[in-house]
Amino acid sequence: MAKARKSRIPTPKTSWQRIIERHFVYDVIIAWFALFAGAATAMRSFAVGKWPDFIAGCLYVIGALGIVVLACLKFRAQWKKQEDEDSIHDLEACLYVLHHQLMQAVPREARQDTRIRLTIHVPDFENSKLVQALDYVGGDPDEPTSRRKFNIKAGIIGRAITKDRCITAKRENNDAALFFKDLTEVWGFTKAEAKRLDPLTRSWVAIPIGSPIQGVLYADSTCVDFFDDESVLQLFPAVAVAISRYIEVRY
Repeated sequence: MAKARKSRIPTPKTSWQRIIERHFVYDVIIAWFALFAGAATAMRSFAVGKWPDFIAGCLYVIGALGIVVLACLKFRAQWKKQEDEDSIHDLEACLYVLHHQLMQAVPREARQDTRIRLTIHVPDFENSKLVQALDYVGGDPDEPTSRRKFNIKAGIIGRAITKDRCITAKRENNDAALFFKDLTEVWGFTKAEAKRLDPLTRSWVAIPIGSPIQGVLYADSTCVDFFDDESVLQLFPAVAVAISRYIEVRY
């Protein structure tokens, strides 16, 4: 199995993570300390009539203010640039196209009751984790799922990475206790991870993206035999190859 040391696909970050990663944030902090020190020196010197020290303090204040303004402008420009570089909206758009195609395979009268979800998981081989890069396309828009992490060897996604090929699975019983047992004993999820999984899902497919592996295209459905249809299943290798080629160009 070919493994990428670090996937090219960006993983979603919180605003605080982005702020902390910017080196010039620390320049701003240092500049603020210089600003306060200069202001304190200037006021103290003014009070006792030490004009050379007062002028020096004022110059400190002006210089520190200049650094703060320039750092803030740089921060704004870099933030916008990083947002553009790390954007995965185009990958999300690819999944919307695939989702539409998959829904066409569902009989019209059954579409209202059939749910199909798609996302991309990014492997973090150094920390042995899988990171969900996108909220589910076709899922509940009020339930954010990106940034969720799982054991890299767990579930159908972990098996797809281990075997480096497309894997399908389905749940053929309605026993919730047995399903939970399968998740932990057969599929390698921890109990905490298993509790986070949707019990309504009945079938799954996962296929690696790229070589070395950059991510995993994942889909699930509430229809137990949905991925048994060859016309449905054959869409996934083609989409995985297309996404892989796009990743090489985009990231």
